[in-house]
Amino acid sequence: MARFRDKDYGTCLFHDGVDDISTIPYHASQDLADNISIAAWINPLSFGENNLGAIIGKGVAGFSTGYGFQLSNNTGAKTIRLAANNTSHLANSNIITLGLWQHIGVTYDKNAGSDQIKFYVNGVAAGVATKSNSMTTNASDLTIGNTSSRAFSGLMDELKLYGRTITAAEMLQEYLGANQSITNLIGYWKMDEGSGTSLVDSSGNQSAGTISGSIYSTLVVRKPRTKIT
Repeated sequence: MARFRDKDYGTCLFHDGVDDISTIPYHASQDLADNISIAAWINPLSFGENNLGAIIGKGVAGFSTGYGFQLSNNTGAKTIRLAANNTSHLANSNIITLGLWQHIGVTYDKNAGSDQIKFYVNGVAAGVATKSNSMTTNASDLTIGNTSSRAFSGLMDELKLYGRTITAAEMLQEYLGANQSITNLIGYWKMDEGSGTSLVDSSGNQSAGTISGSIYSTLVVRKPRTKIT
């Protein structure tokens, strides 16, 4: 079951790692082929169902079409991955810590020439991968916290989806909570509702969703943001 929990401000969303899911109905703005950026705060209790806990995805399982941003420990890597075109692109190993708040991010730029995929943890580079072909689009709904037996287990907060490749400097600002850019911001889910089954989108686009299996709590969660000068 999913629940919202208080953080350093507002609330966040808790997933039980079994069947919790938030669904955002399909919209053409979600059809991303050549550029994408995703950023989120997570506090995982485990690596999720099948060791592939989903952060956000559009498609099913292997993502022959669409894309999926997930935790990945099915090979013992303790990392994050971007899945697309039936291929998993992994960040560096041993970068995810269970039971702690951490900020994770990924960007993809098909036309970058090399290292088209870049990963980040707490605003710091955490690996690169090569992907020179476009992601194949589909008309599937966008889902948060679960995709085809890939249920996320733990807390999630402040999830953003961009239809462009944000810079390393912008990803650092995401970690510091200071990035106010709305350029090609497709969805921004603050997860601050605290009650009900509506997942509000603060991007101004058509990306509001519905939460399935929600229970709410007032437990305070503090995220370890570090001031970087």
